Amino acid sequence: MSRTSYLGIALAGVITATAVVSLQSGDAPRGVAAGADGSAALARFSEYQRSGRVADLEDAERLAARALSADPADVQAVEAQARAAMSRHHFRQGLALANRAAELAPDRVAHRGIRADALIELGRYRRALPAVQGRMNLRPDLDSYARASYAAELTGNLVAARELMNLAVEAAQPGGFAHKYMRVQQIQLLLRYGNRDAAAEIIARAAAEYPGDPEIAIARGRLATARGRLGPARRHYLVGVRALPHADHLQELAEVEVALGRTSAARRHLDRARVAYRVAATAEDNALERLNLIADWSRPTAGDVEAAYAARARRPSVLGDAMLGWVLARAGRCDEGARASRRSLRLGTLDPRMLARAAYAEACAGNAERARALARSASGAPPHLKTLIVDIARDGRLNTGAGPLR
Repeated sequence: MSRTSYLGIALAGVITATAVVSLQSGDAPRGVAAGADGSAALARFSEYQRSGRVADLEDAERLAARALSADPADVQAVEAQARAAMSRHHFRQGLALANRAAELAPDRVAHRGIRADALIELGRYRRALPAVQGRMNLRPDLDSYARASYAAELTGNLVAARELMNLAVEAAQPGGFAHKYMRVQQIQLLLRYGNRDAAAEIIARAAAEYPGDPEIAIARGRLATARGRLGPARRHYLVGVRALPHADHLQELAEVEVALGRTSAARRHLDRARVAYRVAATAEDNALERLNLIADWSRPTAGDVEAAYAARARRPSVLGDAMLGWVLARAGRCDEGARASRRSLRLGTLDPRMLARAAYAEACAGNAERARALARSASGAPPHLKTLIVDIARDGRLNTGAGPLR
């Protein structure tokens, strides 16, 4: 199978993906006139990807704006603005800027990936597929492999997703930021679908490549959790979150604490996760992730439901549908939640987390047979979601008293 044929086989006409962070420098100038500030803006954005400092992102935006005030045709400055918009989850703005970059320099590659990511996040899958395939045909590299891997995953083609992820790792420079990032993504993909032995092998390799790295400690925590070794999992997570107190890491640690019966500790970690989301919101629109956290652990309020509808409007993809369905179902608006959840599964995903939330929504709406089938397909869901769907998997009925912190 050629490396440029994966999408046609894997995606069967429609795709979706999260915004793939460009981990490579993209185009060399290739004769395109660009001021120093445009190049500097791209360089500063690359620094932001490595540092996570909001100041670096804001500097990149300022440099790009300054370059464009001097030369409105500085394509590198437009590309820097487009990357910054995508990083902030301003997908419509990112698409408009990618289209502007294409008008200025149609032969450049960078705008093609940005445009594909924006179309995917906006749920425009039929237009996104040719964009993703075209980017891969033009330059099969880390960026295109990673994007296609995620797209294949969300359509349920796990074989293609794994192969493309392996190609992304191979395309990265060993020892560099991009290589470590893709290693972590490779491990997460394997663990998400129960490939524990393969994940353990990759984790051992990554630990040798990046000794003492906190992201590898988090990966070890995920593997230990998947194997039911909760004590070691907790220790690995605690090592990781000391250096990387990201909201998703803290929530995963909370899941382990609940499974160990340490509910007070779990609440502390979740409080920290909420703070982390508020801090991160200065750099990105993370409403989807924040609302998932609320619905995972509590009953959403009317205000949360309103926010969920607004967030889905900004991100009308299968991920937006999944979040909206979950919030609605957990808020007791069962029929609405089931409808949104069904939309979230339209691409054929096998993601256990998405299937578990959809099972809950269907049970909430009284659709016992569909709920039971989904719950049984979600056997790899994280522990706190399993608590919510344990009765659904057995008889399709919702235990309204169930909950990880009740």
